[in-house]
Amino acid sequence: MVEELRACDSIVVFDDLVGAEDLEGGNLGRPLSEQAAEVRSLTQGRPGWDGVTLDPEIEQCGLRFPEIGSQWATVKGLPRLSGEFRLPMFYDALFAVPPRLAQDGSTGSAVDYTQLREIDGHPQSGTGFLAAVRVQPHTSPLEIWVWSPEVGPKRMDLDYCGYLDALLITKGAYGWQYLFTDVSLADDLFHQVVSNVEVMLGSFPELFPDYDYAPLAARLEARL
Repeated sequence: MVEELRACDSIVVFDDLVGAEDLEGGNLGRPLSEQAAEVRSLTQGRPGWDGVTLDPEIEQCGLRFPEIGSQWATVKGLPRLSGEFRLPMFYDALFAVPPRLAQDGSTGSAVDYTQLREIDGHPQSGTGFLAAVRVQPHTSPLEIWVWSPEVGPKRMDLDYCGYLDALLITKGAYGWQYLFTDVSLADDLFHQVVSNVEVMLGSFPELFPDYDYAPLAARLEARL
């Protein structure tokens, strides 16, 4: 995904990274199965982890880089489209502190913020948006939630592996996550989201023709 953005003449990349090592170095870190076994060992008896199940599918789909991200936009002369993503390694994210929004408490919220661990965000543009996995007992697969200052928390109709699959297609175009929530995108609150997603669906089939955008277009139509 990072290489596709770098190689596209219609995209300017402002900032990107692939872990602590160079992408061409071939150092992909320890096997995910080894990391998963270590995490399961660390969580045994740990407060707040009783009954929490780590989805085994993540051992096949999860990131092997310590961190990966990009901030990009279309070049001048093309319809304005921009995006960003910044993903930590999943098992590292599990032991990170909850996002800062948890300091405000979660009274009346649809989700207990202290259960959230950030798996994606916009540190360069500073939108405040984040996606998080919910560390919750007796739930498999673990839920994925998105949060922004304007919208608040919304649960996604995706698990972690599904999130990564969708990210590969959207390249982190701003607002794509709301295609997988129950929000009405006809609300004025989502005007910019709809605009960005519409440009993505109009441009990406030509810029990145190896992907199928019809399911995303159907989701947008269903939410308008």
